Amino acid sequence: MRPQRFTMFIIALSLLLASTLLAVPVGAQGAKLVGYALTPAETVTDGDPAGAALASNGTINGLSMPFSSQPFGAIIGLLPGSYAGYFEALTSATFERPDQSADFLLRIYTLEIDFRRADGGSGAASPVAWITLTDPRKLLGDIARGGERTRPITGADVTPCAFTRIADGSYWIADAKNGTLLHFDNKGKLLTAPVTLSGGAIMGLSSLADGTLVVAQGGGGAATFSTVSADGSIVGSNSYPLDSGSSSIDGFTVLSNGQAFVIENDGQDNGGSKRVYRIDINNPASKALVIDLNGIDDSDGLSGLGNPFRFPYAQIGGIALDGNDLVLVNNNRVPFSQVRQPGSADPTEFIKVRIG
Repeated sequence: MRPQRFTMFIIALSLLLASTLLAVPVGAQGAKLVGYALTPAETVTDGDPAGAALASNGTINGLSMPFSSQPFGAIIGLLPGSYAGYFEALTSATFERPDQSADFLLRIYTLEIDFRRADGGSGAASPVAWITLTDPRKLLGDIARGGERTRPITGADVTPCAFTRIADGSYWIADAKNGTLLHFDNKGKLLTAPVTLSGGAIMGLSSLADGTLVVAQGGGGAATFSTVSADGSIVGSNSYPLDSGSSSIDGFTVLSNGQAFVIENDGQDNGGSKRVYRIDINNPASKALVIDLNGIDDSDGLSGLGNPFRFPYAQIGGIALDGNDLVLVNNNRVPFSQVRQPGSADPTEFIKVRIG
């Protein structure tokens, strides 16, 4: 081959390779789906009927209103459980709006998840136990079901957006509606008056190994990560640059070494920008992309939804570390979300992703 032709061949080959690499979704090269499970949208657990305010709508996305008992869905937080294959999940207890949600109980569920894997697994995710959060000491003041002896908390009272568990087994929950942090014991009873935070709207909550709380706040396209003491005092704060296509931090989890995995979302169903970054809490601006949720390798066909697998939900608040893999869950806004099939209520999907 003549030198000139050889040079032109090399240039053409380089351009072809470059265009091929650019065509691969960002983050898809090293992120692989290694587990998939779901809970159907019609799943209910014990308790009083819920959704009375929706009854006039008859059927919503294929589900009859009201629910016969408490629906399982609208998950906005996820934590590793006490045993392998088990997780804890927090529901938002909100049917789109607080004024529709006085009969939707705020609960922390224990789930058994048998991920569908390349070597087997049923793909089922089942709630096996739960605690209903209550305010017997009347620390929240007037609440929707305040006349009941246990004073159960509902989606009409708070709008939880994240939760964390600390070493003594108690839980902290971030209430976006009132801009507060709520501390519950391991039985679900509110321990102290709400802790009010200054700064922007609360986007997420996690904790360090010593129990120090880490809160994500933001507004107007900006975000900060702050360490917060139990009385609500901000100990330290660092700016976090949101992507230009992101509207908020959906959720995050902090590791024992101060690293964290952060979900950024544009708040829109289907397409758009939905990504997971790894950051250092002390220097969150130095973020590194680990998953593009619109381009996950599913070459094993675990989801049955095509390859690359897409997780295109407007709300993806739950993220937990399981060994070396990340587990994420969507908020299916039961019964309103209809991303997978128009006219049908979405399930709650749990995905396990191995990052490169």
